[in-house]
Amino acid sequence: IAGGEKGINNPSFYLYKEDQLTGSQRALSQEEIRNKVDFMEFLAQNNAKLDNLSEKEKEKFRTEIKDFQKDSKAYLDALGNDRIAFVSKKDPKHSALITEFGNGDLSYTLKDYGKKADKALDREKNVTLQGSLKHDGVMFVDYSNFKYTNASKNPNKGVGVTNGVSHLEAGFDKVAVFNLPDLNNLAITSFVRRNLEDKLTTKGLSLQEANKLIKDFLSSNKELVGKALNFNKAVADAKNTGNYDEVKKAQKDLEKSLRKREHLEKEVAKKLESKSGNKNKMEAKSQANSQK
Repeated sequence: IAGGEKGINNPSFYLYKEDQLTGSQRALSQEEIRNKVDFMEFLAQNNAKLDNLSEKEKEKFRTEIKDFQKDSKAYLDALGNDRIAFVSKKDPKHSALITEFGNGDLSYTLKDYGKKADKALDREKNVTLQGSLKHDGVMFVDYSNFKYTNASKNPNKGVGVTNGVSHLEAGFDKVAVFNLPDLNNLAITSFVRRNLEDKLTTKGLSLQEANKLIKDFLSSNKELVGKALNFNKAVADAKNTGNYDEVKKAQKDLEKSLRKREHLEKEVAKKLESKSGNKNKMEAKSQANSQK
């Protein structure tokens, strides 16, 4: 996770953790990445001061606070940027996928972050994905057609000692982009789940109803993602075989899942409206009784 152009050469954070004793690496969990982003939001709102942390936040951001107190530069560099770069320290391609958020649009660009600029990057692709991502969003990209040749000779010695790559082609294909308002999260942590349960119960749902609702949405998301990926694979296969029967079938399946999702959303909206109406009636009745 990096902030701005400078962040590509000197990333604020990597998307993996290195074990100090064994040297082995593991990817950060979604909760760990989310915590870093949430902590940066907290810093942005509180002028990078830790004075206003609640006990709950101190517990949630324990790792981030420790890192920030040890070296605040990484967090401060990343604040205020609308670019996030996903980079790998030992990436033999020495490229970064820069994701930009602006005016509700999402675009991605492939960049070489080798020390010397490379003319091959004149071929760099910059694609703006269609659709508005005003809420949290998730993007699935098929980069199986990504090609590079003559990669840097010492990819494991760090970015600074190499000259980048001599040829780069990045014809990414979009698989799917989903808008994900609060209820539609694909990955859901226990913290987010509790927060959702609280919001739904204040709208008049029982805990059991709230849990079922969250489960239904997660199940629907899983189905949609699977169908979107199947459709993408069918299109890729058809380009080679010339037979588009599987594409039509996969498209029908995807459309069926989308209709199911629309139906689910309408049902939920009706249920919440009904609960809200009942709650208002009860409150009005209670108020009338107290006035009597």
